[in-house]
Amino acid sequence: MDAQDIELVDAKIEAAEARMDSRIAVIETLLRGILARLDAMDARFDRMDARFDRMDARFDRMEDRITSLKTTMIVTGISATIAIILGVGAINATTYTSLLGAYSGGKEFEQARAEIRRQTAEIDQQLARRSAAIDQQLARERAEDERRSAKIDQQQAEFQRRSAAIDQQLAANAALMKELQRRMEVQLPVRTSQPPSR
Repeated sequence: MDAQDIELVDAKIEAAEARMDSRIAVIETLLRGILARLDAMDARFDRMDARFDRMDARFDRMEDRITSLKTTMIVTGISATIAIILGVGAINATTYTSLLGAYSGGKEFEQARAEIRRQTAEIDQQLARRSAAIDQQLARERAEDERRSAKIDQQQAEFQRRSAAIDQQLAANAALMKELQRRMEVQLPVRTSQPPSR
């Protein structure tokens, strides 16, 4: 080989090295972009974790409020029942006294009987009203619990959907990195197999 051929070979080698350097620079740029996107996704994951922690705290507070409300309803129902029982006892005592007075007098028996019927009807009405109010309150609470449970299920489904989308994105990024690594492995031996420049 003469000097001109050697210079031509050296020029070709330098041109090939320049092309390889430009390709490696492009690959490095792509890898930096992917790493930046992964960092951004990590930050998004951190924000999502914080958001779900806040949601868990809100759900815990809601459960505490529901438990407190149920306790209040139970205490109110028991108190109302005790009041009704005491009222019935007082009415029974009054009725007993009235009956004794009617029996001893003889003339007021029919009036006492009518009074007993009236008081019994009032007690039945009060019991029916209180029972209906308690049933309505329990139905409202049940509906609210079902609505909250449905909302929690929707939020969990949305979280699972987003997690699946993120997993798909991560899988795509991993595949892209493997492809870039494969290309680098294919191209780098070409560079090392060339004869050294003189």
